[in-house]
Amino acid sequence: MPEFDVLLEPTRRLQPVELFKHPFIVEVVGAGFDKPANVGYFALRFPRVLKVHEDRSFRDTISFEELQEMAQRCLEIPDDGEQEEKSWLRRLRGYEHPVDRSRTSSPSDDAVSVADI
Repeated sequence: MPEFDVLLEPTRRLQPVELFKHPFIVEVVGAGFDKPANVGYFALRFPRVLKVHEDRSFRDTISFEELQEMAQRCLEIPDDGEQEEKSWLRRLRGYEHPVDRSRTSSPSDDAVSVADI
């Protein structure tokens, strides 16, 4: 089995006691990316393991740098997305819905008596 490097932040208080001698590969999904406080990297929000891949090596995985690039791309607003949002806002502002005032109006004070309450 080939060696792999693990770089740990020297400022972390909690250091791992033991690392896996034979790393396993998991397929992970999440709800987007988040940047935790006081760190300079992105992390997966609410990560969930979909599958354990026993047939793959750690060399088949993406690197930490590739993960950071992926997070950066996911968090950028695409140019066409902004145009689509503006288009929807124009459509919604121009839309007028007829309102039946007889069903939405409140009764006047003189039409309500104590017996009605």
